[in-house]
Amino acid sequence: MPGADCTAEYKLTAKDTKNNYSGFSETVEIDFSSNMWKTGGHQVRKPTTFAFHPAYPNPFNPSTQIKFDLPEASHVTLAVYDVLGRKVAELVNGQATEGYHTATWNTVDAASGVYFARFTATDGNGAMKFSRISKLVLSR
Repeated sequence: MPGADCTAEYKLTAKDTKNNYSGFSETVEIDFSSNMWKTGGHQVRKPTTFAFHPAYPNPFNPSTQIKFDLPEASHVTLAVYDVLGRKVAELVNGQATEGYHTATWNTVDAASGVYFARFTATDGNGAMKFSRISKLVLSR
């Protein structure tokens, strides 16, 4: 495959309930591209696009996790706002490396209700690369 960094080859066989084995399949090849790199003895996939995932759990009490993916290092802001637009929590505000990230909102004094998480990622020049808003429901 053009652009492949390496190729893995394998064959399959099947076993039935009476321990009878089938013959091997034809060789199957899997190409690994530059979207993967090797760390700690296993393959780790890096994101290819920006993503902002729904909070989990949602509704929640007392905390929820918010995941986001960065295909490149970016300045990230992730803040939580109430329905009146007041900032109630700042979960992330700074430079983040490429990869998969998780932020946790642990509510202490927040009242039950609807909140909004706003996520933005900008490049080194401050140009907006990605922005999303997600609804959160705190149920006490």
